Amino acid sequence: MLPFEVAPGTTIEQLLSDVLPKAHAKLVAPTEVGTFEVAVKVTPGTTYVLSVDQNKLCARESSAKTAIWIHLEERAVVFFLDDMATTKRFVPKFVPEGGFTMLTDPRVLRRLAMVSGKIEIKLADSPIGTISLFIASGAKAKEGIFVDDPDATLEIHMPTVEKILSGEVGPEAALSDGSVGIKGKRLVAMQFALAVAPYFKPPPM
Repeated sequence: MLPFEVAPGTTIEQLLSDVLPKAHAKLVAPTEVGTFEVAVKVTPGTTYVLSVDQNKLCARESSAKTAIWIHLEERAVVFFLDDMATTKRFVPKFVPEGGFTMLTDPRVLRRLAMVSGKIEIKLADSPIGTISLFIASGAKAKEGIFVDDPDATLEIHMPTVEKILSGEVGPEAALSDGSVGIKGKRLVAMQFALAVAPYFKPPPM
């Protein structure tokens, strides 16, 4: 379940500058964690920097270096936006524990920023073909947005994605049981999985 609605036809700019900030303000509780900046690069297109301060989020066009960055192709973002507005196949189907309603929660971002590495998450069998999501944090992120030479490439398939989104299994368990193929540094991959574990951990049975 998405804790907010995405209307059909929502653009990338509208998502980052309007939809996410409103949802973040409504759903993320104020904390004393601090301010974080996350760069989101969509190619071909614009690089945005999301500035998160407690329960306030704002987006601006910028190429500034940040402690965390995310890179996706435009075709993949458009595909996911359409899914959010229609079938919702690629959205969580569970309620996270610990009051984490969004991955923009500063408590999750703080955990991510403590990891130093770059990973590629490759969905090989999506309806639009192979999709690669790149994430970097810590010292690796501060080098700039370069998708070459990730520390680890994680290859995931739709059945595993659906198990994670249903809350049946967490990312760290999927890495441990072999459901996700790993090329490169397994430790870096596991550090990223553990960083987001508070969000994805399914509720107790």
